[in-house]
Amino acid sequence: MSGIFSRVTHIGVHASTPPLDAKYIVLLNSSILVVFAISFSSNLGTIAMGLNTPLAYISLGYQGSILMLILLVAVGRLTMARSLFVLLSILFVATNAFLEGKDIAFHLYMLPVILLSYFLFPPKEQNIAIAFVVAGLAIFTGLEFWFLNHDSILPIEAPDAVIRTSKMTIYVGLGVMVAGFGYYIRSTYLRAEESLEAERTRSDALLLNILPAEIAARLKNRETYIADRFDEAAILFADLVNFTVVADRLPPESVVALLNEIFSEFDDAIAALGLEKIKTVGDAYFVAGGLPAEDPDGLRKIAELAITMQSIMRQKYSDQFQIRIGIHFGPVVAGVIGKNKFVYDLWGDSVNLASRMESHGIPGEIQVSPVVREVLGNRFQFESRGSLEIKGKGAMETFLLKGRLD
Repeated sequence: MSGIFSRVTHIGVHASTPPLDAKYIVLLNSSILVVFAISFSSNLGTIAMGLNTPLAYISLGYQGSILMLILLVAVGRLTMARSLFVLLSILFVATNAFLEGKDIAFHLYMLPVILLSYFLFPPKEQNIAIAFVVAGLAIFTGLEFWFLNHDSILPIEAPDAVIRTSKMTIYVGLGVMVAGFGYYIRSTYLRAEESLEAERTRSDALLLNILPAEIAARLKNRETYIADRFDEAAILFADLVNFTVVADRLPPESVVALLNEIFSEFDDAIAALGLEKIKTVGDAYFVAGGLPAEDPDGLRKIAELAITMQSIMRQKYSDQFQIRIGIHFGPVVAGVIGKNKFVYDLWGDSVNLASRMESHGIPGEIQVSPVVREVLGNRFQFESRGSLEIKGKGAMETFLLKGRLD
């Protein structure tokens, strides 16, 4: 039975139907079926008790009419189907209430019709919904005033017990409708909360994949400008030598797969050391230590990362290309720039010098500035390259990081 109900409620929903539109279609079909079931079962009781039999035939006409509206849904005439369903329901309730009078209290069914009008129409059709709500309230109010001085139009020739049973049926029907609306509202609210929480989780994960956790938290707290100075930042630049030559011989998907494989291994090493990947540009890799949370051990971690990256390349990719790495240690400015596709980036002379250490370096080696040698000299092994002419700096002695000291 539930399978049949589900199939009927999904009439008009296709694979290409947007989820929001599908929700309104299912609600319309479900409302038609529920109202039909309540009205038809109540009508059978009315006929069985011989209570206002002419109204029973009016009810049958209403029930048949709303059931036929599903055909309009099936052919995509959704606005017409929604409008006719509410209009027929308002007219049916008003007619029955007017003819039966206040003793049966049939006009109370106008309240769930008014409530249903708010939910049946999507946002783009809210004007139609409001029009039906106003009409329903006006008719309900008019009936209340009418009942002050008028009795039923049709005589109710039935024992009091039958009338009480009829009223009880109406109250039970109202209760079922209210419970149904309550369940729908609650389930919709809970689904919206779950969807919102899932979307928030996805957004947070995406933000954390773009920005450091500390910076993401500051942005979420509506901090407008993020700009910090770090006096002791460790900067690493790495470049895959001859990668372009190799890439020219490979299909695009192989190039991306290879670069992703290498950089993913670098990413794992960064995560293990607690460093911050700033960005990649082509086959170049940019990492920082000691920020955005200050870390006095940041330079040592950068040196460890460089050795790990060098080891990965030598063990797995030495037959294809080598890596060239440069490191410097000094002050930088860090911040988030841009409105769209924003990025956490670093600026300053220290960044430029670290880049020069890489570009003036030797394939397969890790070249560092004098300050790096000075700070790490008692923990790592270095080899002097002598004096080099560094662009923008002039002559400078540089060193090759050869490994850890035992």
